[in-house]
Amino acid sequence: MDIMIAVALVLRPDGRTLLVRKAGTHAFQQPGGRIDAGEAAAAALCRELAEETGLRVDAGQMRALGRFRARAANEPGRQVVADLFLLHLPEETEIVPAPRSPRHAGSIRHATTSPSRR
Repeated sequence: MDIMIAVALVLRPDGRTLLVRKAGTHAFQQPGGRIDAGEAAAAALCRELAEETGLRVDAGQMRALGRFRARAANEPGRQVVADLFLLHLPEETEIVPAPRSPRHAGSIRHATTSPSRR
């Protein structure tokens, strides 16, 4: 059985992207999570964004970028199927993590795709 998830590429006008780190983990990742049975991918992502970042968005604000598959890292014999969406945020959008359980975001970062300067 595949593990179905929805994730967001969240971009600010300055080109930075939003990353979250779930409580108790070390790596940052794109916000998102599992799609519940009978739930549409976009609806699941709206729910996950609210849970992980406090963002309240409508599915109509997002654009589907595609579906991607990969072997599940911690579950042998299973595949992760990820529906990826693009969300552009207005400049004034404030993002405050609002975790309700240890599964949800513990911290948030904005990353840039620009080369680092040394």
